[in-house]
Amino acid sequence: FQSIYATLETPITNGSSGDGTIVTDADITNARLSLQKQLNSVIGEQLSQREDKKAILKQNTVRDIQYIDLPQVGESRRSFTVKASGNVPSIVYAEEHLNTLITELLSRQILSSQELRSDFSAEITLGADALTTDIIKARVYVNYQLQEKLDIDQIKQSLRLKTINQSKQYLEELKTIKEANLTINPGFLTILPFRLSNINITIN
Repeated sequence: FQSIYATLETPITNGSSGDGTIVTDADITNARLSLQKQLNSVIGEQLSQREDKKAILKQNTVRDIQYIDLPQVGESRRSFTVKASGNVPSIVYAEEHLNTLITELLSRQILSSQELRSDFSAEITLGADALTTDIIKARVYVNYQLQEKLDIDQIKQSLRLKTINQSKQYLEELKTIKEANLTINPGFLTILPFRLSNINITIN
């Protein structure tokens, strides 16, 4: 991940000459150290701003720091502003892609009558050699639940021409359904449609 950045604005108090304030070695050293500290403190904050991606840091410190507008020792300045940027070795991935991979792998290992619930969570742990190699080995721990597959076509067949109360009673009697909400549009209709294509079922 590149472009971790920080800005330092600091007054100069270490050096002086007959004509005014000058930049000293101590000023330059303090500016570098302050910027390094600030860069390392904002790593998590700036990585979290990438809403479309998640990042796993291979190390927690910024490297290859570049300083912009750093003055030279001996320059006559009362204050100066320095900017710095660097990068952090990390693995950046799209959570959507990881979830697709997890779903595909788990679906191969479950019974044909079952399906994976969509509310699973995953935690990635890097291998011990993550800091020293370019090819990363990671272990993914998944907390998931399975549910029985619903025969959507059969449910539609059973629901057509039923009233709201009859439909709700039927759905609640199915062991795989915890809660059911039904809506008929337009509202003046009292029974579900006859045509299966006009019955929409959404599973949460």
